[in-house]
Amino acid sequence: MSYILEVVWIKNKIIKIVGRVSMDMITVDISGIDVQIGDEVELWGENISVSNIARHADTISYELLCAAGNAVPKVYIN
Repeated sequence: MSYILEVVWIKNKIIKIVGRVSMDMITVDISGIDVQIGDEVELWGENISVSNIARHADTISYELLCAAGNAVPKVYIN
């Protein structure tokens, strides 16, 4: 069984996921951080590499990006 890097990026900090991922929901520990509804949360992107997350999940980044599904808005940049 591989170890999955269980972190997200909020307010310029790496935050740990607590508990298990359930379908399309996660719980994170925001103790001591001033977080408001509407603040951005990064699962992967500029601060957390999708390749790094994929490596910890024993897969490839392409699989993670495809599995994100239609509920996630996609922005295409030329």
